Amino acid sequence: MLSKFFIERPIFASVISIVIVIAGLVSLPFFGQELLPSFKGLHGQKQALEYGVRYSGCTVHFVDAGIDTGPIIIQKVVPVMQDDDEESLSARILEQEHRAYPEAVRLFAEGRLKAVGRRVNILDDSEKGS
Repeated sequence: MLSKFFIERPIFASVISIVIVIAGLVSLPFFGQELLPSFKGLHGQKQALEYGVRYSGCTVHFVDAGIDTGPIIIQKVVPVMQDDDEESLSARILEQEHRAYPEAVRLFAEGRLKAVGRRVNILDDSEKGS
């Protein structure tokens, strides 16, 4: 199951995922091309189109023991156009991934993310380390 998951993800995400799994599920950011908690796993855009949603997007979340179940850090939303197919929707979402993932990694590296249950709070500079 994991091998299929890694094969269908961008290479850098696969490498990060492998490192996280090897490290014993350290809480690091990971992203998916879907608005979680809807349409988990592979082919999130296909699922969204089949369901008929008007909006889709991407989610950066912490890794936990499940697939696409970790606390959400950042989400970016894109509209689903009437003529969208899986490829066109994925391309628009990818543009947002390129914004969301670096932002989440920066916040993580700065120590500005604090998970409180399922919610991830983004701390300002005065709150870091608390």
